[in-house]
Amino acid sequence: MKYLLIPILLLLTYPSYSQYNYHLKAFAPKELNNAKAYLRVWDYYSDNVYKILDSVFIDQRGYFTFTGQIRKPCEKAILYIKKDGIEKFYLQFVIDSGLNNMVINKINTDYYQNKFQNVKFINSRSNLIDIRLDSLREAFVRLHGVIRRDSSKYISKEKSDELKRLQIEILRKYPNDYYSLIILRVFLGAAGHSLTPIFEAFNTLNDKIKLSELGIELNTIVLNELKAIHSSKMGNSVPVFSVKTDKEIYFNNKTIEGRPYIIAFSATWCIPCKIYEEKLKSLYEKYRPNGLEIVYFNLDDNVQKWKNHIVRNNLTWINVSEQTKFEKSEIAKKFHVQSLPLYILVDKKGTITYNADEIKDMDYIHLEKYIQGAIQ
Repeated sequence: MKYLLIPILLLLTYPSYSQYNYHLKAFAPKELNNAKAYLRVWDYYSDNVYKILDSVFIDQRGYFTFTGQIRKPCEKAILYIKKDGIEKFYLQFVIDSGLNNMVINKINTDYYQNKFQNVKFINSRSNLIDIRLDSLREAFVRLHGVIRRDSSKYISKEKSDELKRLQIEILRKYPNDYYSLIILRVFLGAAGHSLTPIFEAFNTLNDKIKLSELGIELNTIVLNELKAIHSSKMGNSVPVFSVKTDKEIYFNNKTIEGRPYIIAFSATWCIPCKIYEEKLKSLYEKYRPNGLEIVYFNLDDNVQKWKNHIVRNNLTWINVSEQTKFEKSEIAKKFHVQSLPLYILVDKKGTITYNADEIKDMDYIHLEKYIQGAIQ
C-alpha cells in the first residue's frame, strides 16, 4: 500500500488556520417565539481547541440567525433552545462556512429524534454525511448494545471496530467534502485506532482537502505514528528517553544499558494496570537476581496519587512519570502507546525483544518466556 507523503516544505506551514465566515438562518415552531437559542461551535478533535458560544432570541415569526467565524470550512456545532429557563430543544449538527439553512419542524430535546426526523437542512452535504454516520451508529447500538447499570448502552470493542470500518466506507463515498476529513481526524484521535483504513480513506480525498491545514495536520500525525510504530517494533533499538522519577530526579534509559528491562506503561486510574501489576511484581522478584529491571511509567498528572500508590504497593523498581495526562505524554507517543497497560521488553543489547501489542499478548501469557531469553 502506498501512503501519501506530503513534502516537508508543506509540513512547515502546519497549523496556521484561516477564518471562514458563516451565517445560520433558522426557523422554529411558534411555541419557541421569544425563546433564547444558544449556539456552540468547537474544535474537539485536535490540539487547536477553541470554543464559540453565542445566543440570540427567536423573533415573533419563529426566525433566528447566527453570524460569525470558524477556523475551518465546517465545524461541529450544538444548538439548544431554552424558554422560561427550561431546555426545549437540543441538536448536534455541522455548521458550514457560508450560508446554512435550518428548519425545525418539531420541538424535542431528544438528540436522535431531532437529527433524523424533526430538523431539515437545506443543501448541506456535511449534515447529510453526519446523519448517515449517526444513523449507522444508532443502528449498531440498538442491535448490539449492552445495557449498563445506568440503563445506557455501549457496544463491544469488536463491534466498535466494525462500526468504524463501515463509517469509513461511508466517508470514502464523499471524497470532495471537507467534513469527511474532519471525521477521519476524529477517528485518528480515538484510542486504539487503526491507521490503515483511516489513511486509505484519506488518500481518496481530493488534493485540495488533503493539502488543507487540517489535511496536513492529519498527515503529519500519521507520519509521526508510523515512525513511532516502527521505532517500537521488536528487533529495533529502543528509543532513548529521559524522564523524572518519583524522587524528582531525571532518569535516562541509557544508564541501564547492558541490563534487560521492561518498560511498563500504566496509570493509577487504570484498573487493568493494577491487576497486571501483581503479575509484573512477581516476575520482577523472580528475575531481579538475573539483572532484570523495570521502568514503570505512570501516565497521569495526579502526582500525589501516583506517589501514594508507589508507597502503598511497595513498588521498588524505577518509577517514572512525565506528570501529565496520557494523551499529552511525549514518551507514550514515541512508543505508540494506544492502550494501557503496555509492556515492552529490552534486552542487554538495547534491542526491543517483546512488545505486547505487536504480538497481541493481551494477558502477558508469553512475557516470562521472552524475559528468560533476554536475561541469557
